[in-house]
Amino acid sequence: MPFQAGTVPGAFNGAHSSRPPVGVTSLPIVQHDGVRIALPADRIMAALVDGLMWMLSLLPLWFCLTLYFSGAVTNWASLKWAVLFPFATAISCLVIQGWMQAARGQSIGKSLLRLRIVPSTSDDEPPGFVTGVIVRWLLMWLFYLFPVVALVDFFFLFRDDRRCLHDHLADTRVIVMDE
Repeated sequence: MPFQAGTVPGAFNGAHSSRPPVGVTSLPIVQHDGVRIALPADRIMAALVDGLMWMLSLLPLWFCLTLYFSGAVTNWASLKWAVLFPFATAISCLVIQGWMQAARGQSIGKSLLRLRIVPSTSDDEPPGFVTGVIVRWLLMWLFYLFPVVALVDFFFLFRDDRRCLHDHLADTRVIVMDE
């Protein structure tokens, strides 16, 4: 059966099976104002890629601090430059991700998966620095301090509009970019 617009490949259409398949791929494509809203699986994968980027940028810093606090290196002067370089990489990752999110509405993970953050009232403009970086990041980081709130934020993703709690509070949505 060829791919039909408005359906997800492998999704239940009633012609071949008496029950729908289980999984994220069985979710229908949601369109709002003619724009495809990102699937939860795509948003989760983009968040994992972003998390991996953050971890990789902080790994050298964690390594140096572990050496210092474990007593393996007792002279802070010998680690000073080894700590400053990884700290600079973490800051540059923050700047790059922040610029991408403010200017393009994308993080590295969203860019790889062809997703984009836009204001909920538009589909052709990026959210800007205040909404895209400060509000969304601040809300997410605050949510992660309280695991119950972080879970509520995550489960909002599976509602009909596919917007997390931080999307509602920042008045944004995540869409699939056109090919």
